[in-house]
Amino acid sequence: MENTVQKLREYYLAGNTRPYRYRIEKLRLLKKSIQRHRKDLLQALAQDLGKGETESELTEIGIVLSEISLFEKRLRRFMRPVRTGQSLATMPSKNRIYPEPYGVCLLLAPWNYPFQLSLMPLVGAVAAGNVCVLRCSSQTKETAHIIRRIIRDCFTEEECVALEDNDSYDEVLAPRYDFIFFTGSASTGKQIQKTAARHLTPIVLELGGKSPAIVDKTAHLPSAARRIVFGKMLNAGQTCIAPDYLLVEEEIREAFTEALKKEFTRQVKDAVQNGDLPRIINDRQFDRLQAYIDAHPSRWGGWYSKEHRLIQPALFYSVNRNDPVMQEEIFGPILPILSYTDFDTMLQALQREEKPLSLYFFSRKKRRIDQLLHTISFGGGCINDTMMHNAHPGLPFGGVGYSGMGAYHGKHSFDTFSHQKAVLSSPVYLQIPIRYRPYADWKKKWIRRILR
Repeated sequence: MENTVQKLREYYLAGNTRPYRYRIEKLRLLKKSIQRHRKDLLQALAQDLGKGETESELTEIGIVLSEISLFEKRLRRFMRPVRTGQSLATMPSKNRIYPEPYGVCLLLAPWNYPFQLSLMPLVGAVAAGNVCVLRCSSQTKETAHIIRRIIRDCFTEEECVALEDNDSYDEVLAPRYDFIFFTGSASTGKQIQKTAARHLTPIVLELGGKSPAIVDKTAHLPSAARRIVFGKMLNAGQTCIAPDYLLVEEEIREAFTEALKKEFTRQVKDAVQNGDLPRIINDRQFDRLQAYIDAHPSRWGGWYSKEHRLIQPALFYSVNRNDPVMQEEIFGPILPILSYTDFDTMLQALQREEKPLSLYFFSRKKRRIDQLLHTISFGGGCINDTMMHNAHPGLPFGGVGYSGMGAYHGKHSFDTFSHQKAVLSSPVYLQIPIRYRPYADWKKKWIRRILR
């Protein structure tokens, strides 16, 4: 790994990745290669995760192509130095912020969206002028194989390296990098952060957590049910921003539960008939989810097949905060239903929880919406929808607190993978004597007038 990183660093230090033309050509090559390998990617995602073509296009391939298209249109503008306003203390200087690539970036991708979460950070890193080491998850070998083919199509080993499945985290993390981008669990994220701290390497951690969906009595129940089921069933619930559990106002709990049952039945029936209900990734994750289901008799649904690693959605009733299913991110098609009677008390309880990656609130009461947004800290989310904040290129995607640090997507990706270098340029001949010694009384008076 040391030799690999050294080659990348030498190529970067030679200035090869800085010009606009280089960056835009690489992004266009990447886009064409993805389009050429589209059929292979769809097959690989079906083999690894059981994803249907429509879901793969929606959540894996299409979102990456859209990201590249955005940079094709706006990269030149993103690269321009940003002028800042004048300051009385520094007049008559010219002031600029120069976006500067970090250098060698390490990108560590997870298994749940193996193409999207490998390529989205890569697109941002390349657009910002970096060279990259990409490690895909060993849990999704077929998709990782296609990604390596795409990378070899577009980049030399001095520009970007996609590692093999057998490269361990310890080996990969051994060299010194200029930036690390990790997507995965909080426990692994802590270890990555410790490693980055050895060299004070800047880092982005895209983690997870228990993301609530809150439904109050003013919500449009059929719409809320449809959108919550959509968010929960993407990738069989194996999504870091999936609704993890429900907080439903007690007055509508029974009616909303019935709406959820109807919607789950409608959507899952179609998925089973079409053969595109995604699988649980491995036996260990399946056994964990099965244990939740078997231990909770007060439920609806939850049929499973270990042979095929399939789990149909389960609604859990009579859940409290101390139940095992409420102690960690579920990451599967299980949806616990908790209720509340007092909105303010519910918000106070949420404040004491770890900050979630996402939060979804279904309501038509503006006062409550404003109160929640000003009270609860979370990475990002939606009002009267789920998941779709992840699809908007103008919105930063990332966590806060235990759910992560840093953000990306669109311009935010470019900024994340760029150091914002501040430069002040002063005229040579014009001198402002007030700042120079000796500091007479009249200078002190002027300094107090200016700096206030």
